[in-house]
Amino acid sequence: MDSFWKLFVLGVAMSFGPCMAICSPLIVPYVAGTERGWRGGLFSTLAFLGGRLVTYSGLGFLAGLGGMTLLSLLSGHRQPVFLGGGALVAAAGLLVITGRLSSGDECCPRGRRPARGPGGAFALGLTTGIMPCAALLAVLGFIALEAAAPWRGGIMGAAFGLGKFVSPLLPLGVAAGAFPRLLPRTPRAARILRVVSGGVLVLAGVYLAARGLY
Repeated sequence: MDSFWKLFVLGVAMSFGPCMAICSPLIVPYVAGTERGWRGGLFSTLAFLGGRLVTYSGLGFLAGLGGMTLLSLLSGHRQPVFLGGGALVAAAGLLVITGRLSSGDECCPRGRRPARGPGGAFALGLTTGIMPCAALLAVLGFIALEAAAPWRGGIMGAAFGLGKFVSPLLPLGVAAGAFPRLLPRTPRAARILRVVSGGVLVLAGVYLAARGLY
């Protein structure tokens, strides 16, 4: 049980450190471009964190199952993982720009078309969680050494993911969801916000892909 608490605390600590710098440019513009209220921002951010939780649980299970083999696979395939992840993030940005992930609140009466942000945010969390970084590889190495069975590895990975729920991303997501309400409720203002938010996501995707190349 001590190992679970250590991973939970480590997840909390990382949420206020390097992970914050990596994830905030992804989820904040996504929320700003797809949601039209603080509740939507909250749900999308929780969905993003939930996607990472699922990924960390799965990676923890594999670390408990395959030991150090998973680490060598992630390290050896860093380039395709970052290229694929960057492409998916950039694609999400293009969908935001075109309005296909928008809540539709700027053009339709309230309640006529449901917001699609949380589902996309969950997929974004899944994608972000699998990208190997030094901290994640260290966590998986710890799980590989400590987990006596795959299910324990999965729970340890989940403990790390739950720690990341204690994150400044939550208030940032709420603020990003509420921000569009402060703008003039016109199609032009909504388009500008979508283009800016989606453009940030596209640039983030290009940056992640470039990290895989260099």
